[in-house]
Amino acid sequence: MSLRVNLGCPNYCDGWTCVDLNPRDSRVVKANVFDWLFENDVECDEIFSKNLLEHLPDPGDFLKRCVQNLKYGGKMSLITDNAEFFPFYFPFFLVKTGIGAHSKDEYAMSKHCNETHHYSIFTKMHLRNLFEYAGFGDIVVKRVLYGVRLKATGVVK
Repeated sequence: MSLRVNLGCPNYCDGWTCVDLNPRDSRVVKANVFDWLFENDVECDEIFSKNLLEHLPDPGDFLKRCVQNLKYGGKMSLITDNAEFFPFYFPFFLVKTGIGAHSKDEYAMSKHCNETHHYSIFTKMHLRNLFEYAGFGDIVVKRVLYGVRLKATGVVK
């Protein structure tokens, strides 16, 4: 049986075990993703995470835990904000667009982020370095959504 885990997803996704600190659906496991990975010692075929990495104080440790919980040949995919997307730094903030989001302290420390902070923002190089540090191989990092986000994938070798 294949185990696919979506970490930091508050909504239920068919075919995935979704884990989030603030679930919006009763079928989502309510837990801190670090604790859940460590305590459950699960062997996953695939781990996915979207808009979570920037909220973690230690993204390297998170990715290492993912490697530990993936089977040999297991895949990690994540999506996060792209630090090189210049509209993030405009001197004004437009809610739900991302424009100006990283130039204003209110965004990184606000309710826009479900009461969690933004600790980091990444470039393609940073994500590649973090994936290598964690022990992934076959790493691919690319810009998606017109460069607003980065998608990184890696495989446990």
